[in-house]
Amino acid sequence: MTHIVGLCIHKGLISGHTQVIDSAYIKANASMSRLKRKTAIWPSETTSSLGKPSPPRLTASEERIKHIHRFHGNIRKAAPNKAGQLLSNLTHYSPTDPDARIAFKTGKPRQLAYMASVSVDVSQHVITHIQANSADRRDSRNLMPIVDTTRDRLTGFGVAISNVVADAAGPPVRIQFR
Repeated sequence: MTHIVGLCIHKGLISGHTQVIDSAYIKANASMSRLKRKTAIWPSETTSSLGKPSPPRLTASEERIKHIHRFHGNIRKAAPNKAGQLLSNLTHYSPTDPDARIAFKTGKPRQLAYMASVSVDVSQHVITHIQANSADRRDSRNLMPIVDTTRDRLTGFGVAISNVVADAAGPPVRIQFR
């Protein structure tokens, strides 16, 4: 990627002045209906007696698990005729694609996904950085590592970033460099 960005800079396709950064979910090739519950095992017990990897262990604290159980109880009380549950990365995993994460956006169904984050130079709409992350964290947590990597890459070619624009599920965020 760095070599291609360098070629684009050499041809004048990248100014570096303004970078626009955004993230999107990439649907995993795995089914929500096949999720398995994580087991409460000790970290040292990571393989079964047959040498096969055992399911991932719970990553949530005991307090968090109690909170999830209370939440499930409230769901059942509010809608006793509906069969539903809260599927969480803390308690469930996909045996088909263990790296996929349960992702959700308000008003949309949960899905197993990855997150792709892209930095684009606005002068000619050339991608200056792209990375894949787990979809179990907000894209705002990926912003500064993307900015740093993009800035380092462009600085290596003598190009300085002046502005970074990113959405934050609301009004755009603007970072200015001096």
